[in-house]
Amino acid sequence: MVKLTQKRIKEILTDFCNKCTSPFIVDYDEGFMETTFDCEDQMEDDNSDSMKKCLIGNYLLWYAYDYVLQDDDTQPTQQELINEYLKK
Repeated sequence: MVKLTQKRIKEILTDFCNKCTSPFIVDYDEGFMETTFDCEDQMEDDNSDSMKKCLIGNYLLWYAYDYVLQDDDTQPTQQELINEYLKK
């Protein structure tokens, strides 16, 4: 089992932010790394879609993307953003 490292977390989330179509997700926020201790960094890095969905979903929760949706319901949902990313 290979654990998900902070370097790999940053790679995945930076790639997601760079490819994200929502104008509210512009750049990866490094502050997320302060919250990964004993959480994301305990995940297995199997490069699977399920691992990426979990990681990106956690990031969007931390980012408070659900508040964006409350203010602008024309934006894609978290799941839509994740699915769009995984198709690329």
